[in-house]
Amino acid sequence: MAGSFDFKTIKGKEFSFSTPEPADMASFFVFSLVKAGSTLLMKVMADVCKKLSIPVVDLPTHLFNLGLQPTELGDDINSIWQERGYAYVGFRLFFPSMRFDLSKTKNILLVRDPRDMLVSLYFSLKYSHYVPELEGKGQHPLVRQRAAMQNTDINSVILNMAPSIKKHFENYIKNLPAETTRVYRYEDIIFKKREWLEDMLHFLGIKLAKKYINVIADRHDMRPNTEDPKKHIRQVTPGNYKNHLAEETIEKLNNVFRPVLRYFHYDSVVSMEMLSAADTSIAKRKFEDFAAQTEYVHQLERDLEAVQNSWLGRFSSFFSGK
Repeated sequence: MAGSFDFKTIKGKEFSFSTPEPADMASFFVFSLVKAGSTLLMKVMADVCKKLSIPVVDLPTHLFNLGLQPTELGDDINSIWQERGYAYVGFRLFFPSMRFDLSKTKNILLVRDPRDMLVSLYFSLKYSHYVPELEGKGQHPLVRQRAAMQNTDINSVILNMAPSIKKHFENYIKNLPAETTRVYRYEDIIFKKREWLEDMLHFLGIKLAKKYINVIADRHDMRPNTEDPKKHIRQVTPGNYKNHLAEETIEKLNNVFRPVLRYFHYDSVVSMEMLSAADTSIAKRKFEDFAAQTEYVHQLERDLEAVQNSWLGRFSSFFSGK
């Protein structure tokens, strides 16, 4: 049955939320991080759910429009989650108060190189991110944040934001069960949206005709030719952080995110799309030497095996080319 819920934040603010009628299906959760392709993921899944009449519950967007943070939620929020009936979407971080057993549902997680995430987040907060108008008095927290960023250096802002982004990664690593979670890297799916969508639906046990998969994937296959800092879809090519950050900043970020980069194999398995022109040129020169070529292939095979044997099972079928 549809539900209407009344909640109170840990700061005492009351708010309501309603859920639609459930469907006769296993529930699933769709997680990502801010500026990790989360909007793309949510739009793709929204189209799938609309086509198949899957009830969608998007509590995170509701909270954002109210100017509330997930960290303000109390344990009463857990009355929303059900094992059957819904697609739970909109998550850009793991809710600290969530106590639902996620081993009972299938879960999608989309991640991105945190260095690119931070650069994208900086430009989004400064220029393009939608800021809703709040009812009554008061401004949305993003209004004050945007004003504070106008005369700040990108390097200092990003270094200040890095610890919180690292925490978001760690919360997902800690709380998403290996056996029921499928992880995708933005860098591997951004230019393979059809394969990505097919793989997600297969994992979730959702059947959708090939022609509709193609339509949905093509609808969201947007790739700007040039970078525009003031647009939401500013730049999609991986590795863009190298163009905006000082070498000293990159070195500090590498140290901050070392466990995350290693965990999601950003320190070893690199998508071809992540290579800069200079990196690509070096790789081609290496291939001119047969011995170097052989060692490169062997190293890539070892790295891919490490991905497939990670505690999350595997990232995706097309990631390994199988």
